[in-house]
Amino acid sequence: MGKIQLTESDYIKELNRQLKQHEYYEEGMEFYANPKNESGENMSGYSVNGPSEKIGVFALIACKVSESYDLKGKK
Repeated sequence: MGKIQLTESDYIKELNRQLKQHEYYEEGMEFYANPKNESGENMSGYSVNGPSEKIGVFALIACKVSESYDLKGKK
């Protein structure tokens, strides 16, 4: 069975949804589109905002999301 397909915007939303559920989440931590304020095909990826010592939390969430979801149009 294939991965669930999400738009770029929905992918960022899912990253943030799962991030907020993590036990080490702190207010202000977030994934955001890169370049900032872009959406859809204009995005080149995502960046993170939050304490550098929590980079592992971001990496864990990104890995979990990529296991279940993919961008529409990507294989």
